[in-house]
Amino acid sequence: MRQPIKLMFLLIYFFPNQTTAQTTSSRDHIVTTGNEKVKGVVKLSAGEKGKLVFLSPENKRKVYTPSGIKSFGMDSTNYISYCNDFYEEVSAGLKAKLYKKITDYSSEKIYNGIEVVGFVKTMEGKRGDFYLLPAATTQLDLITKKNFKDYFSKLLNTNDSLISQVKNGNLEYNQIKKVVEFYND
Repeated sequence: MRQPIKLMFLLIYFFPNQTTAQTTSSRDHIVTTGNEKVKGVVKLSAGEKGKLVFLSPENKRKVYTPSGIKSFGMDSTNYISYCNDFYEEVSAGLKAKLYKKITDYSSEKIYNGIEVVGFVKTMEGKRGDFYLLPAATTQLDLITKKNFKDYFSKLLNTNDSLISQVKNGNLEYNQIKKVVEFYND
């Protein structure tokens, strides 16, 4: 029984920085509204709807709402903050980026003292919906099953092969990531 305890102490003594190396080499980061990139540990808060918990390398904990940061990276996935919600980057290319809404902050109340005076303004759509950000614009476009064919028929106006695949149903809404990848190629 004594041997394992000695071994454990020896490992801790000789490799004390192993655990801190993992947290400091994390790919997690936030980009502030002032475009400053800060590395740390990022977690979406389950208890605080629509909020992000950030732990800096100095172990300072800070909670952000979507209006408090521009973007963040977590577990090698990129996210943006747009119109008071967080969006996960599903596919990225030179012509367009596809995002998926991961929060719904629309029911968050705005107070004037103790009186509710309104609700936070967010994009149309709900959690799980897809949005496209064409390279030539700065506005996310909501893509639904209903507008999928019309939207991509206009977007793909120079690619007759892709347009016909979208129009005849060979490429459907549930293949939106594939359509955006084809568009970006």
